[in-house]
Amino acid sequence: MKKFLFFIGFTAVAVIIGGSVTALILYNRSKNDNFSENSQNVDDSADNTTTFSKTEDDNVSDPTAEDVIRLFFALIDEDRPNEAVLMMSDNLVGTDPIQSNSKIQAYAVTFDEWESVQTLSVEEYDKENWTIHARIYKVKISIIFIDNPEYNLNWDEGENTRRVRLLRVEDKWQIDGIATGP
Repeated sequence: MKKFLFFIGFTAVAVIIGGSVTALILYNRSKNDNFSENSQNVDDSADNTTTFSKTEDDNVSDPTAEDVIRLFFALIDEDRPNEAVLMMSDNLVGTDPIQSNSKIQAYAVTFDEWESVQTLSVEEYDKENWTIHARIYKVKISIIFIDNPEYNLNWDEGENTRRVRLLRVEDKWQIDGIATGP
């Protein structure tokens, strides 16, 4: 009986913590102003190599889709996986608080086990099917793991090639998919 009560109590605490984390992440996502129109650099504490560019789609200075991909992996490299995960679309992590929290935590745990990640190249992919709101890039990155990772089943140490799909939501590019193939 004590084990059952402990299990119930533990489950309640886990649900409360999970809900709180999800609420915080969703709140931060809605308030995330990393891509303000007047900014010149994505992050002043970074190496100042990621700059905003004008896109073909509009005349407002904002990060290009390529900038977003580079920033995404730079945040992981800077040991800021939670911020990187906030750059993912609802299509990728979900909107249901419990399911979304699970997916967000899984991505953050995966990325947290990377000692370093370097973006080697970002190339346009399947450009004939691009729209003003969706694009795919072929991205090569190099990963070094901290130890033998438990949760990196879809990633290899060394060079990895992925197709990264971006979706423009409310005038901001979000990571909408990361796949090994087309």
